Amino acid sequence: MRETTALPQPLLAVNVRYDYESFLAYWRFSMFRGPGPDWLKTGLRVLWLLSGVIFFVVGLRLTDLVYTAMGTILLTALAVVMIRFFWWPGVHYRRAGALYGGDQWLVFFPAFLEVVSGSRLAKSLATYEYEAFSSVYETADAFYLYLLNGTCFLIPKKYLRPNEPSRLKTHLRGVFGGRYRPR
Repeated sequence: MRETTALPQPLLAVNVRYDYESFLAYWRFSMFRGPGPDWLKTGLRVLWLLSGVIFFVVGLRLTDLVYTAMGTILLTALAVVMIRFFWWPGVHYRRAGALYGGDQWLVFFPAFLEVVSGSRLAKSLATYEYEAFSSVYETADAFYLYLLNGTCFLIPKKYLRPNEPSRLKTHLRGVFGGRYRPR
């Protein structure tokens, strides 16, 4: 007689979809409050801004073209960086939409997470053991599941069914322990 191994039963399946508003909230979270926001880069931008303003003001005050030109160059470069900061989320959102277009399900099992395309019966795109996640954050609007490589699974709460946020929170807290961080 042949012995069959039972397939693990999913604990929870969540249909993942998001709009630009949810993606922008994730973008801001990951830039300023998520795992490892780069405060050094932020500090350098502030330093850049201050030196540009100082060069510009000193150049105008002394009527020195070199200081004014340096200040103008620094402020222009900072303006390009700031424009990119506000424009870049839209670019990433369009790329993510093209990459993850359509339905996508996150199916939570006792020992791993499976990403499934289309309906629940469609093919599996990837399987991740829970050890592959560095941290999990919960905000008022979403859950963010970060892999060790920096990739994030975004689960907006507004698209979950009424009982799913509490079930998901309980499961994530139990599986991730100290790596689960409510905000």
